[in-house]
Amino acid sequence: MNIFLKMEKARAIIIMPCCYHRIFEETSCKFKNFPLSNALKDVYEKYNGSDYLTVPFLRLATQPPNACKENMKDLVFNLLARAVLQLYSSEHNCQLKRNKRKAVRLKAIGNNFEEYIQDAIAGYRLICNTANENSSFFNTEQLSRIWREIHPLTFKKAAIFILLQNDMQPVCENFILYDRLFYLQEKGIKKCKFKKIANENISPRCLALLAQK
Repeated sequence: MNIFLKMEKARAIIIMPCCYHRIFEETSCKFKNFPLSNALKDVYEKYNGSDYLTVPFLRLATQPPNACKENMKDLVFNLLARAVLQLYSSEHNCQLKRNKRKAVRLKAIGNNFEEYIQDAIAGYRLICNTANENSSFFNTEQLSRIWREIHPLTFKKAAIFILLQNDMQPVCENFILYDRLFYLQEKGIKKCKFKKIANENISPRCLALLAQK
C-alpha cells in the first residue's frame, strides 16, 4: 500500500490480505504494520491495545470460520490432539516444528489418536531449547498417557471454545481490514473498499481491497 501511495503512475491497487499473524513483530506485542491508521492507533493507545491485539488475535483473524461447516467431533479431536503434542513438547523443553505443510492427514485417521501419533511423528519434529541438544524424539507411550488423562468434560469445553472462535473470527478480521481501509482514506484515497471476489468455501480469505486514486 505504501508503494502504491508513493508511485504516481500507479492508479489502482488490488490486494488479497491474508496471514495476519505473520505481521512483523518489532517488540513484544508491538507490530510494525499494525495498527496502520491514526484512528486505530489512538484507540490502541487509549485502551492499552498491546494487551489484546497480540499474535493470538492476529492468528484468530486468519483462521477459517469452519465450525458450522465441519463435524464438531472432528474439530474437537483435531484441537485436543494437537494440544497433546504441544503439551508434550513444552514438558520436554522443546519447540514443535512441522516437516511439511500438512503435518497430519486428519481426514485419513478417523479420529484415532494412535494413528494420529504415527502421522505426527513423521509430520513434526522436536527442536530442543537447550544449547547442548539439537533435537528430541516422541515417546508414543507418554503421548497416549496424556491423551487418556484428558477429562471427558474437556471435550465439551473444547467444542464451546471452537464455537467462540468461530463467532469471533470475522470480528477480528474485519478489525484488521477496516484499519487498512481507514489508513488509505487518511492518505487521501477516497475510492477504496473491500469486495468479496472468491467463494469463501474454497478460500476463507475471499475479500479483496480495491483502491483507486
